[in-house]
Amino acid sequence: MDQTHEVKEMQEMIANLEAQLTDLYQDRENNSQNEALQKSLASLDAQLVDLYAERAEMPLSPHQVKEALHSMEEQIISLVDEKIELQKNVENLQNQIERLKSRSKHLGAAIMEAALFEIDETTKKVD
Repeated sequence: MDQTHEVKEMQEMIANLEAQLTDLYQDRENNSQNEALQKSLASLDAQLVDLYAERAEMPLSPHQVKEALHSMEEQIISLVDEKIELQKNVENLQNQIERLKSRSKHLGAAIMEAALFEIDETTKKVD
């Protein structure tokens, strides 16, 4: 049984009990001494309270479920877009790091070459 059918069935039961309860209240006013009527009224009151409690525990209505799902879908789409953007940023940062590493290797090699040249020049002057 789907949830919509359960909700409709619950609403019909509540409406029926409310109608019976109204009739019993009217009968009670007319025949306030009838003990069976009092018991019946108390029983219906209890049933109605139980049904209201059951309905309160039921999940959201189908319309509310659809709205919640739509909201979740929008959040998921937004998060996926954000994830894609972050992945692009990470990729860009990794590319920058690789370029900096390459540049630092070239600079390191140039410094070593300059240092060796300087040592070579200094050695030639001493000789």
